[in-house]
Amino acid sequence: FVDPDDTLEPGAVARLRELIDRHAPDLVMCDFRVFFDDGRALPPGEAAPDPQDAASSPDSPPDADAGTPSPDSATPEADSPDAPPLDPDAGDAASDADDPPPPKPGCVDPAKVGLVKWGDMHVHSTYSDGDFTPPVMMQAAKDLDADFVWITDHSKSFQQNGGGPLTAQEFADCMSDAAAKSTDSFLARCGIEWRLGYLSNDEKWHGVMLGMTPAQFPGHFNVESYTNWDKYLADMDGAGTVALITHPTGPANWTLGKDPGRNTDPDANGELDVYELNGDGTVVERINYFFDWLSAGWRVSPVYDTDMHHSKWTGNEGPKCAGAWIRDGTWSGSQWPALRDAMRAHRTFANFPGKAKNWIRLVSLTSGGQPECLMGSSLPAQSDPLRLEVTANAASKKWHFRLFTNHKSNYGNPAASAAPADTSLVNGSEQRWRPTLDPTGLRWIAVVATLSPAPPTADAVWLVRAPRWLEAP
Repeated sequence: FVDPDDTLEPGAVARLRELIDRHAPDLVMCDFRVFFDDGRALPPGEAAPDPQDAASSPDSPPDADAGTPSPDSATPEADSPDAPPLDPDAGDAASDADDPPPPKPGCVDPAKVGLVKWGDMHVHSTYSDGDFTPPVMMQAAKDLDADFVWITDHSKSFQQNGGGPLTAQEFADCMSDAAAKSTDSFLARCGIEWRLGYLSNDEKWHGVMLGMTPAQFPGHFNVESYTNWDKYLADMDGAGTVALITHPTGPANWTLGKDPGRNTDPDANGELDVYELNGDGTVVERINYFFDWLSAGWRVSPVYDTDMHHSKWTGNEGPKCAGAWIRDGTWSGSQWPALRDAMRAHRTFANFPGKAKNWIRLVSLTSGGQPECLMGSSLPAQSDPLRLEVTANAASKKWHFRLFTNHKSNYGNPAASAAPADTSLVNGSEQRWRPTLDPTGLRWIAVVATLSPAPPTADAVWLVRAPRWLEAP
């Protein structure tokens, strides 16, 4: 906050912007009078002559501590505010130093995203066809050490299937239960599951909408009042929600191509954020479907959700199956904005079977081997070799990494690039692989990790990492 009594000398606004760029606060409040270089004050209410010389609140996150803490251990939340206070006098010396070059467009700085959280985003209760009430499922997830859980009962689009629909009052009650169960370290929320085939009376794939408020549930934000799915997704995205495609049943064109109410151009559907790897088919088939969606142009990142109906994760699946990399200093007390940021920025991963807190991370490296851009980044096309680093927690396990691209996009032919049998163990508990790729024609890059060199199965432990995208030249 810059006090209104402060007098800004010539050049102070530019220095203030340097401080904002350096520390990346979420909000900067400025109330002061701007002076011309000759000392004259700008009259109140008159626009500054150079609009580029005004400080504004950036979209980038709070600054993080140097380095990335290991998510295997508990990561303490800072007691101080997310962003350091602005000190107009402290930036002059720093701004004169040799600052690193500005980040690439579309690049997410790995040093600012060192916190990982696990949960389940697709769970049912007695409000649709589940066996337990929302508070029981929320408490069960919390007791099993999940960091978040979403109760996602059916909307009216499922009414012909029984077990629903979720009413506005039930949704409001669910949100009240969620507020009572949530703490600074655990997030419980409620969403809805809707059926895409509702318009054409054709069962193809379902979606989950996260972040809807009780005030938004009735009226035109309810899915059944729409005649076009793109309009629904766009309106909900504008209202601050996150959309998941849940248990899709095939490749993108096959799944979506028959719906008359759907525009299947992925470029027009940027509001679809996350892809669930639960569903029909073998694990390999479901992962290959995901890669098909990526090759079709969809910008979605993977999770595994249990679609839990009939137990409290007492079977072979646990509630820690969807992982998300969170910006440092943003979780405690503001979990939903932090999680929404991670999902919209495609910093998620699938963790099967969700019993243990396994994690995987993909970054690109500078020519000097330093971490540069985190997974989820969408970078301009490049001609230089693309250097990558894959890491996963490995205190008591041995991962087999396999890298996929739009050139090698399935477990069939051609086979994806596999890591050497022996990959580096770093920091005592992290397994690392550093491949280099020819970027020619690359559009997306994803990684699968398994505890066996064989392809993943329903009885195995596996991870699927969010992609990195490269734009067309």
